[in-house]
Amino acid sequence: MILVKAIIFFIMSYSCNAKSVKKILNESWSTYKEQFIQKDGRVIDKFNGNISTSEGQAYAMFRSVLMNDRTTFYLTLDWAIRNLRYPRGDWLFAWKWGRDKSGNWGVLDTNSAGDADQLIAFSLILAYKKWKDDSLRVMARKILGDIWTKEVVRVGDWYYILPGEWAKDYKDYKINPSYFLPFAYPYFSEIDSTRPWDTLIVSTYRVLDKASTWVGLPVNWAFVNSETGEIYIVDDDPTDNTSDFGFDAMRVFQNVYLDYKLFKRDVAISYLHSQKWLVSFWKAREMIPAEITVYGFPRKNFEALSIYGGILPAIYVIDKKTFKDICKKKILKSYKKGIFGNPRDYYAQNIVWFSLAFIFALTPPLP
Repeated sequence: MILVKAIIFFIMSYSCNAKSVKKILNESWSTYKEQFIQKDGRVIDKFNGNISTSEGQAYAMFRSVLMNDRTTFYLTLDWAIRNLRYPRGDWLFAWKWGRDKSGNWGVLDTNSAGDADQLIAFSLILAYKKWKDDSLRVMARKILGDIWTKEVVRVGDWYYILPGEWAKDYKDYKINPSYFLPFAYPYFSEIDSTRPWDTLIVSTYRVLDKASTWVGLPVNWAFVNSETGEIYIVDDDPTDNTSDFGFDAMRVFQNVYLDYKLFKRDVAISYLHSQKWLVSFWKAREMIPAEITVYGFPRKNFEALSIYGGILPAIYVIDKKTFKDICKKKILKSYKKGIFGNPRDYYAQNIVWFSLAFIFALTPPLP
């Protein structure tokens, strides 16, 4: 009996290699669809009152294309159009949908979210290339037009993507470095050559250079002075967590890694190599806090699976041994029956999945 159990455990165990990860990607995608996507295409965030977001729909669309899952792609796209785009009246998407205080289901906040709008457009472009449906290309161009008009600002010689059209109302523009998608802008230029999308690539790395914590980590939020062009962070108040490293900022590593993997930009690989603080912290404590202050100290000492998922690409580039250590102890140890960690944590399912996919298995075709 002991031998049988040992054999079963060996068969069911996973490793941080391409063959094992590909199996995980397929298995977890099937489970994700069962647990988080309704039959009508609505993606549910079970951690936050069963709301749906433009981010959630975008993640599902992107994953669908990478998995060549045409049915799920069109389902999640259709739901987003009917429930998040139509209520706005333009080609951007309301970021939040759910149940209001009266018990009615619908849009709870019509503001757009720049990261989701871009990722939806990017997914449409990939789907158009894969399935040759020209309506997807046309739709992507319309979305890109509204992104540029409503979510991109020019300050001096630089262009910046805003977190949403609401951010235009401030003298100092609030920006989120993880909303810059340098890997996507060459695809946008191919579909929409009337706008200088490639300038956002340079802006991405300018923001990452200027908007970093004292130990070099990307920050959740930074600011651009609309008159002088100065990029600055909040580092004069220890109680203010605006410019911490946390649940937003960790996505920067995925964006930069995918940019490097697709286009081999020296600036991308240099940025990832600059994150050695993460490796040093791990080696000293065998944990990475979910929130790290601008000064490089834990805001709180709790851990989060999504943070480990987000930092994986940077760790993979810097130190393969540490990568295998984190992957084994934090990622694979949490994996069971198609779910990473908490079965209600939709965010972690996506972040971990994307990092594993980018590193080991799935990347979009070049434009």
